[in-house]
Amino acid sequence: MTASARILRVSAAFLASNLTRAAIAFGLTLVLGRGLGPAVFGRWILCTTWASFVTVIADLGFGMLLTRDGARPDAAAGRLVASALVLRLAVTVPAAIALSFAAAWVTNDPDAIGGLRLAGVLGVAGAAYGCFGAMLRSQSPGMSDEALDDYWKAYADEEHRRGQLEMYRSGDFSKLERFDLASLGVPALLVWGEDDEFAPVAGAHRFERELPDTELAVIGGARHFVWEDAPAECAEALTGFLARVRG
Repeated sequence: MTASARILRVSAAFLASNLTRAAIAFGLTLVLGRGLGPAVFGRWILCTTWASFVTVIADLGFGMLLTRDGARPDAAAGRLVASALVLRLAVTVPAAIALSFAAAWVTNDPDAIGGLRLAGVLGVAGAAYGCFGAMLRSQSPGMSDEALDDYWKAYADEEHRRGQLEMYRSGDFSKLERFDLASLGVPALLVWGEDDEFAPVAGAHRFERELPDTELAVIGGARHFVWEDAPAECAEALTGFLARVRG
């Protein structure tokens, strides 16, 4: 795929994502407005507006910097995220505390006060989420907001974080030796990014050797998030594999 085609594809993905998000937000706003009524809906808008304000204030330009620096071959992803997160929280936490104390001074409405305090909490959460999203986009520029939300779910609570840790530990081939994957006797499709830095393509070739009925599709130019980097090529590999298996 040429550079121009890749730029057009990424631009189209961002445009489609933003239009979809705007349409969902508009529809949700209409439903909430009709259901809550003017007074309650106004407090809801107050909460979301201040939450967005706190998050924007705390961006500090790190979204762009993380995406740029995280894409470098020698990038220390953990250090980059940790540094950005500490600096963002140094801004958002005091802002959230100030907003919480100022809420009672701004209004006497208990619901509005609660909404402003909730906005501070959401602003802090948005700052943390922004670091996560920027780092993932540094590895896959075409990643949509919907994809980021799905990846975030894997780290949303203690149980899921422990599951992720166990998954990464299972990548040690020495720990997989006691499992006879070949005995499963089922066809397998491996879709792998040619430029994957986290799981090099050599691992895919080893799986291909050890599993008897394996089809390997190495996607040129794709990195770790291969399905986000090259959705059309991945879909083509999957449909071809399913056609072969079912045929």
